[in-house]
Amino acid sequence: SLISISDLQSQQREPCCSLLTWSSEKFNKWVHENEGLLPNQRVLQQMHLILFGYLTNERPGEKDRQADGSLYVQDNTGILPCELLHFKLDWLGCLLLFPSWAFIPQREQYVEILEDPIPVIPGPEKTITIVPVFYPGSAAQLLNDRPRCKQQGKLNVAGELIRLSNILHMHHKTFFFLFLKCFHSASCVPILVQKPSHLVWRHVLQLGHRYILTDLKISCLKTSEINIFITSSSSNLQLYCVEHMKEQFLDNATERNLAVSISSMTSALPNAILDIKEKDKIAVPCRKTRMMSYTGTITHVLNAQAGLFELDSKFILCLAYQQLLNFGRGLRPGACIQLQDAHLVQDAVAISPSILGTCLHSTVVLKSFSAYSTLHQPITYFKNVYIQLLLRYNISLPFYRWVVMCLSFEKKDYHISWFSYFIPCQQAVSAAKKFIVPVLESLGLSRKQERNVHLEILTEPHSCPIEQNASLEPPCQIPPFSVLYRMIEKHYWESFSPLHQLSSTSEHHNTQELNHKLDWSYCNFSPESFHPPIVLLGVLECSRRGYLKLQDRYKALPCVIFHKDGRPFAETSLLGCLLQVKIFQFIVEQFHQCNVSSCQQLETHTHVKNKKTRIYVQFFFEDAKIIYTPEEEVPKGPTLFENRNAENPTIKENTLSGVKEGLSQRNYLSRSEGKREDGQAAPLCFQVTVLWMNKPELCKGWGIVEEGKCMPEDGKVLLLFQQKSLRWFTFLHPDHMYQLIIPECLVRVRNCFSSVILFPRSQKLKMHFHRDK
Repeated sequence: SLISISDLQSQQREPCCSLLTWSSEKFNKWVHENEGLLPNQRVLQQMHLILFGYLTNERPGEKDRQADGSLYVQDNTGILPCELLHFKLDWLGCLLLFPSWAFIPQREQYVEILEDPIPVIPGPEKTITIVPVFYPGSAAQLLNDRPRCKQQGKLNVAGELIRLSNILHMHHKTFFFLFLKCFHSASCVPILVQKPSHLVWRHVLQLGHRYILTDLKISCLKTSEINIFITSSSSNLQLYCVEHMKEQFLDNATERNLAVSISSMTSALPNAILDIKEKDKIAVPCRKTRMMSYTGTITHVLNAQAGLFELDSKFILCLAYQQLLNFGRGLRPGACIQLQDAHLVQDAVAISPSILGTCLHSTVVLKSFSAYSTLHQPITYFKNVYIQLLLRYNISLPFYRWVVMCLSFEKKDYHISWFSYFIPCQQAVSAAKKFIVPVLESLGLSRKQERNVHLEILTEPHSCPIEQNASLEPPCQIPPFSVLYRMIEKHYWESFSPLHQLSSTSEHHNTQELNHKLDWSYCNFSPESFHPPIVLLGVLECSRRGYLKLQDRYKALPCVIFHKDGRPFAETSLLGCLLQVKIFQFIVEQFHQCNVSSCQQLETHTHVKNKKTRIYVQFFFEDAKIIYTPEEEVPKGPTLFENRNAENPTIKENTLSGVKEGLSQRNYLSRSEGKREDGQAAPLCFQVTVLWMNKPELCKGWGIVEEGKCMPEDGKVLLLFQQKSLRWFTFLHPDHMYQLIIPECLVRVRNCFSSVILFPRSQKLKMHFHRDK
């Protein structure tokens, strides 16, 4: 059936494909070939849909928008971005039938064109004209003759395409470079394409094919003082055909002058525009990365925003040093890509597998689309903390990989920014920088000079941040707490020695005494006990069981916080804040069930039958760095002293804490809970004896305030905390003054003890530390 662009966008929710020209046998073979590649992924759902449309390189109504070379499929109902493996300029603006395509629905919807479209109306036949051309050998000599460059008009150049850069947007200009090589020598010339209407050529050009570019001008790049060819508004791109060419030659006098000019300027010019044989090329000393070409299949998207992918389950591909203005469309698991002049980094932070990094000198070509129904993860550069750090510090690839590991965690099948998960998107970038920038600057990585894009692309051998691949000693590690627990336990058992735990007289103990001494053990570890040192990063929260904890995405780490001057920790304002802690101690307690009869059995751990581990961290408040503080939400509905339920009044009181008892299970039920069933455990709670500094205010209805009634004369009150209010256990300390604001609480008088018991029943319990006594 026929489908329009708008219907495809609004009705199709899952990735699908339409293969009208394929037989069932071909489709089944295609499915079978891809089944073993990604066993956990489904193949695209086949639909029988007919799609017509025009190919265009502009969005309607966005002519003022900066051109980026993207292509679109358009009909009278809508427009969609598209990606093609093969493109002809004749298709631009023509009505086409798309026989085979795949639709990828999500926020950045687009179409993958699997086979060449068919023009509905054939275009007019082109007239054949003989084109006079210079080949790269002669053209390179013209570039090197600076006086002649100024006099030279437009010219045509023909050659074989050997290198092609991505479309780049820098300094408010969008452009790409291509390099044409002579057919019989190593001479090649660079050509800059920056006219908006010519950016679409990037989709036409294919490595190894021969082309002609007409009406080229010679220009000098100001930043590098290198002469290059640049397209003009009248330039055209044509396929090379020897029957339609006429080679132009330099006159003898010009050749002699150019030869002298070249011999005097050889040392100052890049090899890319000189006629130098392969064997005569200068070797690069101390190259720390190996340049290579590689063709492989994307098997996993590790972190799209960081530009990290997995190739063939054995390489990590890093595209962060390039620009992908098309949001990385087509780079889904199962897609095949070709890399040229990629850097192989084998000693990147001792991480396996090895990394293939592409810089501005490299070429990335999409060879085939994915057959799987995996969604596209768009690569954006706006507020992208990974790219901002890379550009600011020009960090090497191993270091960049370490930065990404520090700032992200795995969610399902991909990685996202640790900070983006806990912090609103608009503030996540600044929080991530607040954490990682001091680490980078502590290693002497101050802000470096901006990358010279032209030199990185044009010169051979080139210089880029990836090429400056120094060995890296990671300054720290930030493991997820789920991994951290395993690391600590492993470290504990590696250092655990039962013989050291026993005294010198233990050999005279009987079996019962010996096992009793081994029932419990503890040790502590500092961050430097691990290599590299550990840094903690987590959101401070209060458990419902009455202890503080640092929370990451999946797991919590209990913590104990002190002040360096001995004051107890009572900073409730830190709850919900993202903290970074570098100085701390891990405390590991082990509860064993041992069965030993003599000390000789303690040389191994086989005597430990059952074990239970308790791990927590302790640190000083002054050693914690606040990375992010959440904005306080404005309460909706009734204010703090407003309550619709007159039976459950709000109490506001200033109290002075006296005696606090520990957490325990107490057999107490409020009237609303009724009787406890047989075998049901008593609730966990704690109680505090406080001295009221003034009479509490009872708030009933809407804003009606009454002084407290039935209050004890001596001001002593017993507060009982349970359920959700257990989280305040850590913050209540003797001889400190507090203000407690308790909405929806139950008040009961016990005359025999002359005290009031409060049962907070709401999550809205608020407690503010007021001042010390």
